Amino acid sequence: AVAGFVFILWRLREVVLLLFGAIVIATILYAMTDPISRYTPLSRQKSLAVSISLVILTLILTGWFAGSEISSEFSNLTTELPKAWQQFREKASSYALGEYLFRSVDKLKPDGGSVISRLSAIASSIANSITDIVLILVGGLYFAVNPQLYHQGFLRLIPKPYRPQAEATLNEAGVFLRKW
Repeated sequence: AVAGFVFILWRLREVVLLLFGAIVIATILYAMTDPISRYTPLSRQKSLAVSISLVILTLILTGWFAGSEISSEFSNLTTELPKAWQQFREKASSYALGEYLFRSVDKLKPDGGSVISRLSAIASSIANSITDIVLILVGGLYFAVNPQLYHQGFLRLIPKPYRPQAEATLNEAGVFLRKW
C-alpha cells in the first residue's frame, strides 16, 4: 500500500508541487491577513483583500524602483557576457585540450531546423512556467479565501481512524509554515 502511494505521488509529482506552492501562497496570505483582522475592525475577507492589495502594491513598487536597475544590469550582462566568453575561449584555446574541446563542440552546432525546434521548446517551457505560476497563485487565493473548507475536505480523504492524527499533522505543518 505504501509503495503504491509513493508510486502515485511520483506520477503526480507536478500536481503535488503545484498544490504545495498554492498552500505556501495561501499560508503567506493567511499570515498577513490574521493580524489585520485581529487589530482592525475589518472582517477576515476584507483583511484578505487588504493583504492581497499590499502584496500587489509591493510588487508594483519593487518593479518601479528596481526595474530600471535590473534592466541596466541585464543590458550590461548582454554586452559583457560575450566579451567574457571570448576571453575564456582564447585562454582555453591556448591549451591543446581546450582547442580539442572547442573543435568538438563546434562540430555539434545545430542546423537551422534544430535551432527552430529548440526555440519552440524554450517558448513552450516559458509558457508552461507562466501557467504553473498562475495556477499556484489562483490556487493560493482559493485556499486563502476559505482554508477550513479545503482543510476539512482533505481530511475527508483520509480514513476515519487516521483523521485525528492527520488533522494534528496538518495543524502542526500550518504552524511551521507560518513561522517559516
